[in-house]
Amino acid sequence: MPAGSGAVAYHLENADPLHQQITLDATAPGPVADHGQRGQRSGAATTSACSFWPGTVFEQAARASAAYAPLCGGRLLLRNPVPGHRSTLEATTEFLRDHVWRGEQVVGFVKREF
Repeated sequence: MPAGSGAVAYHLENADPLHQQITLDATAPGPVADHGQRGQRSGAATTSACSFWPGTVFEQAARASAAYAPLCGGRLLLRNPVPGHRSTLEATTEFLRDHVWRGEQVVGFVKREF
């Protein structure tokens, strides 16, 4: 999001895409319903709603240290950014490509020659 826009984006994922369909309810602000979740025994479709607006559910989940934080009783997952691991070679290559004039050519030369 652009700096200062006040808008925040969240990455939501369906925790069980094979057995439930997540939709936004246009008649009420915020609730999310999952349709088509099949019961273990009956096989009947169920519909349930989960409201996370207004409130701080997203902010709390975003502060979680886990890569995925459960929402709506675990039916939705909020994907959080996690720090990755880069080797020294990967970091150097990225630096050359991003900050050195013709850095991609330098990387290509090193690959070919060494």
